[in-house]
Amino acid sequence: MFENSNFGQYIPLDSFLHRLDPRMKFLALIAFIVVVIITRSPWAILALNVIAVICLTLSKIRLGEALASMKLLLPLLILAFLINLFVVEPGTPLIFSWRFLKISQQSLTNAWVMTLRISALIFVSNLFLSLTTTAMELSNALTSLLSPLGKLGLPVQDMGMMMSIALRYIPSLMAETDNLMKAQSSRGANYDTGGLFLRLKGLVAVMVPLFISSFRQAEVLAEAMEARAYRSDIRRGKLHPLVLKAKDLAFLIIFVASLVGIAVWDSKLR
Repeated sequence: MFENSNFGQYIPLDSFLHRLDPRMKFLALIAFIVVVIITRSPWAILALNVIAVICLTLSKIRLGEALASMKLLLPLLILAFLINLFVVEPGTPLIFSWRFLKISQQSLTNAWVMTLRISALIFVSNLFLSLTTTAMELSNALTSLLSPLGKLGLPVQDMGMMMSIALRYIPSLMAETDNLMKAQSSRGANYDTGGLFLRLKGLVAVMVPLFISSFRQAEVLAEAMEARAYRSDIRRGKLHPLVLKAKDLAFLIIFVASLVGIAVWDSKLR
């Protein structure tokens, strides 16, 4: 099920986006999320998807690999499209009607806009946080950005470590789920045929050992960190310290300026 998906996995390449300071990618992603949420015009949403494609070009990652990383989230996109497709405002002219299913031109537009909005958000988030940035780089970036809050007593280093572990655990969890599903299928479990309850019953045979395995791995990780005398109250040095360069700041400025331009354009199109 997950053998062709690289969701949450880092793709090592030598590209501009890979060499970019992870802190700038983190801030750029936050700005992108804000603009995606506030925009309403289909043309503005389309422009945001164009920016996503430009970022993909800067990463040198093949389109097939990038789309494969989103394969697991395809049901979410389909669900979002269908929900918005059949939500029709009263009094709106219909282009399709069958029993309780009704579609209008406005609902069709809303469905496509919502699907493009979610896909752009997922695509850029996965591109910035997973495909072009290692878990350790993200941890260092988060720790650096939140370092001013450390003066207020917040455990910044612990937060960075937890994020690094969580991101690193996603591919392991997917691989473990795939192995369990194959093992249960060889014992007669069925996930693709039958009614909803039969499929859910088949998934129970996977979820129980998956939880047990997850807790076991968490215990092993805790023992390994304890054996290496890990302490959160000690300030640690970094093998590769983050150094902000002019190109990193220039990327953030150009990226945010483009997003602001799209937001202003969207407000004029309403």
